[in-house]
Amino acid sequence: MKNALAAALVGLTAVMGVSTGATAQTVLKYAQGLSMTDNHQAVGVTAFQEALERLTDGRYTLQIFPSSSLGGERAMAEGLQLGTIDLAQLTIGPLGNWVPEVDMLTMPFLFRDLDHARAVLAGPIGDELLAKFTPETFIGLAWTEDGGMRHLFNKLRPVRTPEDMAGLKIRVQENKVQTLAFEALGALPTPMAFPNMFSGIQQGVIDGGELSLTTIRSNKFPQVAQYLSLTGHFYSGAMFLMAPSTWAGLSDEDKENFREAARIGAQASYKYIDDTFQSNIDQFREGGMDVIEDVDIEAFEAKVAPVYENNYNEMFGADLIERIRSTE
Repeated sequence: MKNALAAALVGLTAVMGVSTGATAQTVLKYAQGLSMTDNHQAVGVTAFQEALERLTDGRYTLQIFPSSSLGGERAMAEGLQLGTIDLAQLTIGPLGNWVPEVDMLTMPFLFRDLDHARAVLAGPIGDELLAKFTPETFIGLAWTEDGGMRHLFNKLRPVRTPEDMAGLKIRVQENKVQTLAFEALGALPTPMAFPNMFSGIQQGVIDGGELSLTTIRSNKFPQVAQYLSLTGHFYSGAMFLMAPSTWAGLSDEDKENFREAARIGAQASYKYIDDTFQSNIDQFREGGMDVIEDVDIEAFEAKVAPVYENNYNEMFGADLIERIRSTE
């Protein structure tokens, strides 16, 4: 009976807020895919939370639900729409299901490097895309990053050229842009929710996947996949998002406080990603993983070039793609 009463009180305080002295504190439910141990999402949300409490004088804080404990990204997105989740960090991969224009950011070899991608999202193009998120979908607070560039890993063989991709069953996000790219490379793209990836490789449902280095490490994928190729084929962007119902209850001042806190969280994520790039590679090698750096990137780019001509230019507009590529 006491345990049931305690659980009910915890649920009530999460919804209604708790009293901290003379100040009422509202506790908001925040969901993310990764754990709260040594990864970019953990660093980013910690900085977000600390900034939010400071900017709002402690009136708002976050109750963090990590490790996909509230479901995969589609479930989190639906929770935001329903208002059962207040905030979440989602990668850009599945967001095109709700805001199709975001899919352009997942085009293969679109960005020269991380600095280029960050400059695009910090500028007019990023602002235009952020404005596409409305109360009919989700509220986009700020761009962030899900580990930087994405790289290929698998359990069957080293991949240096597109020919090495032939027949590999590679997990992709629920995203048409990514599916077209891997088909062009000769792989067998297999949409799958992130929480199922590890067991999928173990059981042979898929041969591998493609993720950022930090995500590969923090989720222990080297235990099931021996080969890592530094392809840098997709940019692994992400967003801090808020439920429209939660957003509607904020004052104009607090809306800006949330946006600023999210931007601070993003900067913390960027720094962590940059600082751990080489140490991730070193750790993989020390653990026995074969890290392939001599990837023929030009051959990969040539292989997906027809997809731009036949699909991406029509989907997103050749002019906009050129604006992205010409951003300094």
